[in-house]
Amino acid sequence: MKIGNQVDTAGGADGKFLDSREIKKSKEGIKVRLYGDAEMGYSKFIQDDEGKFKVIRSTDVPDMSDASEGFQGAEQKPTKNLYIVAWNYATEAPCLLTLDKVSLINGIFAVNDDTDLKSATDYDFKMTFDDTKQPQEKYKVIRLDASPLTADQKKELKAFAETVDLVAHAAGEEQAF
Repeated sequence: MKIGNQVDTAGGADGKFLDSREIKKSKEGIKVRLYGDAEMGYSKFIQDDEGKFKVIRSTDVPDMSDASEGFQGAEQKPTKNLYIVAWNYATEAPCLLTLDKVSLINGIFAVNDDTDLKSATDYDFKMTFDDTKQPQEKYKVIRLDASPLTADQKKELKAFAETVDLVAHAAGEEQAF
């Protein structure tokens, strides 16, 4: 797996989007197979005139002057994001996976950068959340042996990947599936 715009880190649309909120919802977490190259980006939240929160994505570190307040009034910091196409085993369909937690991103990088292992796209990953753990240990990435995908699943995953522009998505453009 090649990761574009890599930085050193040492929902919706009929299930076509998957992110860390889905990991928190499920006691078992999520199980995915990564596909193709990934793109790194950033995000921040702003509050519009109606009081609704909106995520703003960018490929560079964003200007935080208009960012909403963070958790419990703390200063919000830009969030690193890794975007990649994946096979979601729960929905048995391809999706655009957004990893917005450093521990999730580092878990994928650790596998991908390990010279003793194959590419991260050659494994399945289980990602879990445990609210009882310390903040840096709440999210966990577990590398699993790859489950065989059928020819139809591979074809569907490839076709979906061809519709997704990860660079444009990281830059803030919306994806239409």
